[in-house]
Amino acid sequence: GWVHETRDHGKIRFLILRDDKGFIQVTAKKEESSNDVFEKMKIPKETVVKINGIVKIEEQAPKGIEIIPKRIEILNDVSILLPVDPTGRLVSDLDIRLDNRYIDLRRRNVRAIFNIQSEII
Repeated sequence: GWVHETRDHGKIRFLILRDDKGFIQVTAKKEESSNDVFEKMKIPKETVVKINGIVKIEEQAPKGIEIIPKRIEILNDVSILLPVDPTGRLVSDLDIRLDNRYIDLRRRNVRAIFNIQSEII
């Protein structure tokens, strides 16, 4: 999936991954993770990753579950600042959004329009 959000609280790091099904939280604790996994949890937003790990019930996590990573493979990293914020927190001009439509469509509310349309048809 794509790294949607990252949070670093020192000895614990979180990733929120996004795919076509939704979001899931990945949690790594420094004392329980390998150094490689813990360092890879610093990856930038929109990096494409494959994560192998243990699925755990966690009430505080989105949707009540999280992944404890055992291995993180970076499939495609982000090396430049994206012209459009896929989280939707920063608003871009319409011209920029249209020029970068493939990124804009990663936003949940923009993609929802097409999901509704496909259900109707």
